[in-house]
Amino acid sequence: MGSTADQILVPFRGEGSGAGDLTWGQQGIWKTMERTGRTMNIGGVLALPDGAPLDEFEMVLRFLVSRHQSLRTRLRFVDDAMPQQVVSEAGEVPLDVVGIDPTDDADAAAEELRHRYEFTPFDHAHEWPVRMGVIRRGSALTHLVVQYGHLAVDGLGIEAAVRDLAHLDRATGTATVPVAGVRPLELAAQQRTGAGERQTAKSLRYWESLLGGIPTRRFGGESSPRQPRFWEIVCRSPAMHLAMRAIAARTRSDTSHVLLAAYAVTLAASPAAIPASPRCW
Repeated sequence: MGSTADQILVPFRGEGSGAGDLTWGQQGIWKTMERTGRTMNIGGVLALPDGAPLDEFEMVLRFLVSRHQSLRTRLRFVDDAMPQQVVSEAGEVPLDVVGIDPTDDADAAAEELRHRYEFTPFDHAHEWPVRMGVIRRGSALTHLVVQYGHLAVDGLGIEAAVRDLAHLDRATGTATVPVAGVRPLELAAQQRTGAGERQTAKSLRYWESLLGGIPTRRFGGESSPRQPRFWEIVCRSPAMHLAMRAIAARTRSDTSHVLLAAYAVTLAASPAAIPASPRCW
């Protein structure tokens, strides 16, 4: 496969800037990345309709980064302490354009770019937490590839960003309504107040009471040097994804909630089905 790589630097400017602590959720994600060595980047690939123009994706990228402070956030590191988040008002974010030969497999090129985006750690001090690229075969754009840093966005956040595109005026590239919701710096400040700390302590006590009542056999007993404490099972099922989307649409919920509910029901209904020494096939 022959390919070329170009970058378009897309300027952005948004409302608000500043620095502050990470939120509790961001701290948990950061510690998990440090402990596991995983990037935890999230995103995917979208096949494009015929005739998709490049400038549309420049506009979308500019809109999203300008509008959402989390996508204008990098980290500041001081010694070995927990990093701080720093929100910038303006800057430039790259849009990658990967050109391939007319006879090349565009699906394979898009998957290769997705893999590189997902498994290359973000440079959190210097890189904006969004990577966007397009595959161009000949003169036609075939795929859009996007990955986000998990410190900035989660699965529900991606869905919120997609819904927010309805507020993009395609003629002017500007927003039609003000941005809604609590922003990360505001949330982190709230969590440092007396009320925020009391709420956190109450939440921890609640989860401790629930987890303390679960039989240890459900988690495979005590860990040992030969028995990892945590197991990870990866299941790729297009049918399950379609089913979850159908249930989410019918219940006006989200696929994450549907999957969690299904797992909880299965776990509660058949605890004996979980072996003491699980194996992954």
